[in-house]
Amino acid sequence: MGYRTANIISENLYLLASQRTFVVTEPLKQEKAANYGINLTKDFKLFKNKAEFSIDVYRTEFINQVIVDLDHAPETAYFYNLKGKSYSNSYQAQLTFEPFKRLSILLAYRINDAKTTIDSVLVDRLLLNRYKGLVTISYATKFDKWKFDVTSQFNGSARISPQSKMPEIVRKDYERTPQYYIINAQITKKFKKYIDVYLGVENLMNFTQKDPITEPFIPYHTHFDTSMVWGPITGRVFYGGMRFAIK
Repeated sequence: MGYRTANIISENLYLLASQRTFVVTEPLKQEKAANYGINLTKDFKLFKNKAEFSIDVYRTEFINQVIVDLDHAPETAYFYNLKGKSYSNSYQAQLTFEPFKRLSILLAYRINDAKTTIDSVLVDRLLLNRYKGLVTISYATKFDKWKFDVTSQFNGSARISPQSKMPEIVRKDYERTPQYYIINAQITKKFKKYIDVYLGVENLMNFTQKDPITEPFIPYHTHFDTSMVWGPITGRVFYGGMRFAIK
């Protein structure tokens, strides 16, 4: 059993970049929750090389929680004590293996089942991806002369605040975010012993969130809001650089 005192300002600084009014409807109690979980890890041989498989299952069940209610009204953030159920379940499986020498692959998948009672209805937590996946592939030539790294991250859908309560002019045409992938890649070349030159790309698929800020050009508008940013706001980025060590 764990206890904590919520600080609604420092824990919700992102809401200050909006026109939402903070309303505390009652004296806030300490948060109280029970946490428990299990981890299982198995080492074995795959493709005649070492491999590791792990499963993690964790649950947090709140007896009391300070609720940040962004659903009730688009221009207000309400804070009050939990009235109903609130819990978070996390399930993750991960596999790491080497199909052949100097090639390493990591596969991971997570399911987030987190719900909170808001307005007497048990709903998904805001902006929490229900599913997440990760694939990392790394390869290095002999003596690490060349290194190649590719990372792909899958992000499942997440709930946003109810759009039916927003004025039609700023209303989004979805209630949940779309699924999307983020792919990053990097190539590194080692020169001599202490110098590395690298080139890479972030967000290879050039995926960006459409209209991440509500009323971006009218910061004093009633519905100006930056709190519903759920995805990348910059597109594909190429970069390069050099590292050197002094010994």
